[in-house]
Amino acid sequence: MFLEKYTNWQFNTLSPSDLEEFEAERLSFQTRAIVFALKIGIIMMPLLTISDIVALKDILTPNGWMSYLGGLMSFEFMFLLSHSQISKLISQSQRISSLKAWITLAVLTLTVMQYVTAFMAKHYGAELSMIALAISYFNLSFMLNAKERLYYNIICLAFFFLGYLTIFPKEHILLDTMLVAVGLSVTLYFAGDIIYKLQLEKFAQNRLLLNQTKEQNVQLKRAIRNQKDILEVLCNEMGVSTEALNFDNPDALGYQTKALLLRFAEYKQQILESKERYQDLFMNMNDGVAILSEKGAIKEANDTFLDILGINRDEMTTFDLGRLVHPEDREHSNHHLKKLLTDGFYKNYVGRVIRGDGEVRYLEVSSTAIVENGEFKGSRDIIRDITHRKLAEQALEEARNAEKQFLSTMSHEIRTPLNAIIGITHLLYDTHPNTQQVEYFDILKNSSQFLLNLITDLLDFAKMDAGKITAHPKDFDLKGLLKTIQQTFQMKVTPKGLDVDFMADMRMDQFYHGDETLIYQVLFNLLGNADKFTEKGKIGLKVKILERSEEDTLFEFQVFDTGMGIPADKIDLIFNKFTQIHDKNKIKTPGTGLGLSICKQIVEFLGGTIWVESIEGKGTKFFFTLRLPKAVASNGLAIEEPLALTETKKASEPSSVLEGFKILLVEDNELNRKYATTLLKKWKIDYDMAFDGAEACQKALDKKYDLILMDIQMPIMDGYEATIKITNTENPNKNTPIVALTASALVTQKDKALECGMSDYLSKPFTPVQLKSVLSKFAIM
Repeated sequence: MFLEKYTNWQFNTLSPSDLEEFEAERLSFQTRAIVFALKIGIIMMPLLTISDIVALKDILTPNGWMSYLGGLMSFEFMFLLSHSQISKLISQSQRISSLKAWITLAVLTLTVMQYVTAFMAKHYGAELSMIALAISYFNLSFMLNAKERLYYNIICLAFFFLGYLTIFPKEHILLDTMLVAVGLSVTLYFAGDIIYKLQLEKFAQNRLLLNQTKEQNVQLKRAIRNQKDILEVLCNEMGVSTEALNFDNPDALGYQTKALLLRFAEYKQQILESKERYQDLFMNMNDGVAILSEKGAIKEANDTFLDILGINRDEMTTFDLGRLVHPEDREHSNHHLKKLLTDGFYKNYVGRVIRGDGEVRYLEVSSTAIVENGEFKGSRDIIRDITHRKLAEQALEEARNAEKQFLSTMSHEIRTPLNAIIGITHLLYDTHPNTQQVEYFDILKNSSQFLLNLITDLLDFAKMDAGKITAHPKDFDLKGLLKTIQQTFQMKVTPKGLDVDFMADMRMDQFYHGDETLIYQVLFNLLGNADKFTEKGKIGLKVKILERSEEDTLFEFQVFDTGMGIPADKIDLIFNKFTQIHDKNKIKTPGTGLGLSICKQIVEFLGGTIWVESIEGKGTKFFFTLRLPKAVASNGLAIEEPLALTETKKASEPSSVLEGFKILLVEDNELNRKYATTLLKKWKIDYDMAFDGAEACQKALDKKYDLILMDIQMPIMDGYEATIKITNTENPNKNTPIVALTASALVTQKDKALECGMSDYLSKPFTPVQLKSVLSKFAIM
């Protein structure tokens, strides 16, 4: 059935590699057949020789005997020589070449033919000897192709006629016998051609299934020789059980073969469609995809891959991808190649390539190794062009740096004169002003404080927006912190006629562990916001414990007021940046619209939640939760006091602590020098002045000081450089404490001050109390 289905198979469409494989199989069969014939010949030769001599003793003429014996010796020699050569090839596991094959076959055939023909002629006549010739020819000719068969035919006939004419007497030579021999040879030549083509056609049938399965990347382990083999192969490749198949019934076997071939065709079509879908997806992906060899050569790639790298498809297979890698990224790239070999993959490696046109592109690369039988055979790579994203990130980073630099410059340029304004205002209060002057001083102080708050809000917002917020948790006095805030706002709102209501849960301990500064900032901002929008009634704070355990406590803080409230349609906007929901003309002290946004970011950074409830015209309540661990210290003696209380306590210390204290003041701004020196004189402190860092270094060589107050931004030499020089050279003040006077509120500059060798820092603008607190700290050390 199968042979009938493929009777019209055009085997000339076989590829050269298929034909080479067919020739290899044929020559292998020839080798086995010849070896078998040689073994039979070794056994039969003595018997045939004796038989021939007996059979021909009465027929051959004296000349015939000479020819016969000469031919016999020649054939024997060629026979033994062929046997020796073939045995040597077999021992070396080699096949006999086509030329050696048909020569050897001819020798064997003629050797056997001499004996058989002579024997048949003696006993049965010359005509039957032709039949022996045909049988000998037919048994071997089917193993030869057309060219080999032609040579074989000519040699056989030539030797036959030569032997026939020389061995037998003339009375035994018949013309019709010779014609019969020629006719049989021609007939058998074409019969051999038919057999050869049938063999090739059978091979083509097998190759059909082999090619079909190769499309599925499957290699068959054996040749297909019959329908049973076809069924077994099909079942194996399609995952069908062979138990239900009937191999004994030829008709059933045929139907089963047809059915499975039909299913196999459908299966093949599905494979083909799947391959087409994969190819379409592969070629149209937005990402570049390629398959690389073990040496990094491109074996296959989609258009996106080639477009990203600027490679022409014609040069794809010979293109060296390594030369595209940016020189600065080669080490990083080699690291990921090693990772591919050891781990079998890497993901999202970002590197740069330089295209042939000189354009630099940023790529995100992922790669998976192709491993066969434990050996690395290449990789599947996916690349994504992220140049626009990377350039946008760089532009954003540059913008952030520019913003940071702008804020730092603005902070310095505003805080420096503001320090003098606030400082001089504080000094004016000590000049015994009259009531009208005090009112003016209050306006000046409040306006300066508003400007300072504005700068602080902007800096806080910039810091949080850039993700630079950091927490510094420590044990602190929560009750003391709440008391300080209460006292601050009591003094602030009393002139307005407002009441301040503070209530704390009785179960609250005094000491907890957390960032006191950030908690203070949230409470201060929320209460300041309540004060701003409340003209009558009260503002207040309630602290409630929601959960309590041996390790920590969950608090709910509520800041409330009886002010104007928030419109219901705007309550969702309350925490947005730069958002002010009330008319600025109705507010006496408008702000930046950042305070509540900053509170939200701080609370969420600390792991809490913040929300608001409000009724327009009746007031607002802000809630936030915080979970605070208990203090590490076992008693209050190890806990630092709140900052405001500490400053108040130190400010109230007698001035005698500072009397005789020797200070070097390094400040380039004349107003700030005037402010600071006025305070130093008031506290009876001995001081010298320097106008820049270079002068400070010179004075540090001449005199020993107890403390150096160092401005940061100065001409000629800044405070950082001066500090490094003083602390790293031999001079009387190598170990003298240096306190930075910085007009920048950026944490990075404060950290830099400490890193370069400064002992502490004091931000401008500073109050007399703050300056005295710092001086007292080092005076009593």
